[in-house]
Amino acid sequence: MATALTALKRFLRTNQATAKLYHLLYAQKYRYENRQMRRSVHAKGLSILDQAADIIHSCNYHYACAYGTLLGFVRESGFIAHDNDIDIVLLGKNGDWQAIHWPVLHEALCLQGFTFLRGFTYGNDIVEVSYAHSGVQIDFFVPYTLNGVEGGLFLINDATKHYPDDSCRTAIHVPAPLPASLTKITIEGYQLSIPSNAEEILESIYGPGWKVPDDKWDGSHRSNRTELLDFAHHFNDEAQLYDSDRKQGQDAR
Repeated sequence: MATALTALKRFLRTNQATAKLYHLLYAQKYRYENRQMRRSVHAKGLSILDQAADIIHSCNYHYACAYGTLLGFVRESGFIAHDNDIDIVLLGKNGDWQAIHWPVLHEALCLQGFTFLRGFTYGNDIVEVSYAHSGVQIDFFVPYTLNGVEGGLFLINDATKHYPDDSCRTAIHVPAPLPASLTKITIEGYQLSIPSNAEEILESIYGPGWKVPDDKWDGSHRSNRTELLDFAHHFNDEAQLYDSDRKQGQDAR
């Protein structure tokens, strides 16, 4: 059924007779969903993040707020006005960010009411997984080192590219230091984890002017970003969390 629906969507958006209407309706749907997500994050995001933090710690893992969430917490002591999700980076036992056993964390999150939304792989590595609870989406990122340069992957659906299939995404490496250690920041009474070197990380990602809000900021053209040759892949089947975990274990052996 899912395969048939995907094929139908591809036909509607690529067929000359239906493409314009498809993209118009999709844009309206996106704007509506974006408004709903933004409201949920601002109303319930801190509570949901606090719940996720407890679950992460119960699995003996650590987290730090990342990207737009970190920017808002450090610069504005809360979520940025247009934030519609929460970004965190995962750290494994003893700070080893490669030691994430996804099935354990996945099952713990689901037991506490979180719903798996989607994931992304690059090669055999899971680099991003999204969950939702009470309308709040949390994106779990895993750092990615490229040629010895620490950072993370931004995954985009580039309309200018002809992908081999609908699972493909363009992977862009964004250089940024890993968390040197973790510290706490208090936001509306919630004690949340951020990197101790948060300002260094934010400057690396957003540039030296990160402390000043800029509605026109666009990081896609920053010279320190590298588009990778291979595509990342999107998946909707949570079973792939288990498959990828086995592949990573085979790589380790």
